[in-house]
Amino acid sequence: SQVGKEYKSIFVPVNNTKEVGDWTADYYKLENENDTMHINHILQLLEDDVYLPDEKQREEYILNDFGEIYQGSAEQINTKPWKFGQFNKYMLPTITFLLESYGLSYEQLSNATLISRAISSVTNANDISETRRGIIVGNWGDNFEPYAPPGYWKGSVEIIKQFYESHFRPVRYGQCWVFACTATSLARAIGLPARPVTCFGSRHDADESLTIDTFFDEDGEPIESMNGIEMAWNFHAWTEVWMKRTDLPNGYGGWQAIDATPQERSDGLSQAGPVSLFAVRTGEISKKFDTAFAYGEVDGILVHWHRNKSSDLGWTRVVPLNIPTTIYTKGIGQFSEDENSLVDVTNNYKYPEGSIERQMARLKARQNRGLKFVFGDSAVIELVDFNLTADRVMIGEPFKVKLEISNKNNRVVKISSMLNVKSTHYNGGIAADIVKNRNDFSIASNGSVTHEITVVADEYLHKLVPFNSIKIYAIVMVESEKIWSQEKSFVISQPRLNMSVSGHMRVGEVVLLNVSFTNPLNKQLTNSVLSIEAGDVQIIKEFGNIGAKQTFSYIASVRLTKAEYETIVASFDSSELKDIHGYLTMAVSNND
Repeated sequence: SQVGKEYKSIFVPVNNTKEVGDWTADYYKLENENDTMHINHILQLLEDDVYLPDEKQREEYILNDFGEIYQGSAEQINTKPWKFGQFNKYMLPTITFLLESYGLSYEQLSNATLISRAISSVTNANDISETRRGIIVGNWGDNFEPYAPPGYWKGSVEIIKQFYESHFRPVRYGQCWVFACTATSLARAIGLPARPVTCFGSRHDADESLTIDTFFDEDGEPIESMNGIEMAWNFHAWTEVWMKRTDLPNGYGGWQAIDATPQERSDGLSQAGPVSLFAVRTGEISKKFDTAFAYGEVDGILVHWHRNKSSDLGWTRVVPLNIPTTIYTKGIGQFSEDENSLVDVTNNYKYPEGSIERQMARLKARQNRGLKFVFGDSAVIELVDFNLTADRVMIGEPFKVKLEISNKNNRVVKISSMLNVKSTHYNGGIAADIVKNRNDFSIASNGSVTHEITVVADEYLHKLVPFNSIKIYAIVMVESEKIWSQEKSFVISQPRLNMSVSGHMRVGEVVLLNVSFTNPLNKQLTNSVLSIEAGDVQIIKEFGNIGAKQTFSYIASVRLTKAEYETIVASFDSSELKDIHGYLTMAVSNND
């Protein structure tokens, strides 16, 4: 609020059941009658159903404007910094406008359940019309020109600012983590506790059958026309919001999942949730909203169907060995170095594997879906064991794939084995074939063999897409009768930016930021660009070409503007390597 040339803060006590929206206030005469006060902020109010009793949780999940989102794979988790910017001047006008365009009535604007559902819808731009608006257009392809690729974004403010200043035209482009983090910003802006989470190995169960089915031809190749959009993602991100569920029985409140990534339609719109995590954990998939889809994401069963003309069905059904899903979020605290930075919240979604509670939840989910399974879920071929592994390597290095096969029979067993290595998008879609290798073995009684291949950089570098995801399909024919198959995904590592700062860490001071990076490839990087965000300032430096194995360093002057903590985020892109990032958080004192 402005008083003359100064800004003042005021506190307005209100009933905690008031609606979210634009509120106006009369101005008052002050002691000096020449001064007037005009309240030009939007007051955002939610009922007490969203109150978090723990103060540290409130600070982290409502007030903290900086966080992390996790990418990569469960075996190799990569941290991407994100500036939520929920207190930025564009946030409140934007979320208020979007809730109105979604069509919530005045009474519904005090309902946290409906508001969070609306946020999952308006964060994406799948359902825009003359009256309805949405922020981000999704793109899971390879071509983003002339717009920003999803990896470009380092925070929500630039997205919301572009959306607001363009008179609410959709922003291009985003993928799941962009949707999840932007939805988190919108929720926190109106006082709704929120945090982004990442599920590694997440499934897309399009038909809500609780299975994710992949079909293969006689040569062991996935049949694209039959597989559709059902697949196991390397990772998928969504948002959790905290609330009581007044529309459900007691016990279903707490953290709820909303998914702003446009995947399936719910009530005619690209929206999902809020889903009670307790309902997912206990297999009660009939509870609203969209619990069956969320259950499939975290506990759907992978099934391989191999074309087999000698089978009565024409197909052989194989359930691969369990590929678990794990779910993480940022813990309470400011720094990624903290031991609590990465928190495993998988147990919020499902009981431990093998427990009676987990088995009962799966049974209840199937019964709630009305499904009767003709087939068992066993992946075992008696007396033959398999173990599929792959190296974790830095980009530019060769990697090995190994399939160990053990024969526990008291006789020789003949095996036909195939290893099929592919480059994939992070959502599991196949981008390119890398190498396929077949081998036949006769395994002695109680003996073992290893089917091993080495994939060199020249075979995979030019076929990688963002996130450097690799998927391996291993298919084994035992005695020309029984089929075993397995899939494994992993991510080829990329280096991080090295960042350091020197100077006096006080508000108003100028410090020197040093950013460095070493090209890990045996080839030149072209069209190299470094981007730095410090407060509201963005620095872009073009480097052109960087030689093979060469190190570059850049020093920038940065003025500190925020007391307590200041976060600087940087990213590097080139034609050959993209989305190399880093960040640092500094303790900054007031300039007293």
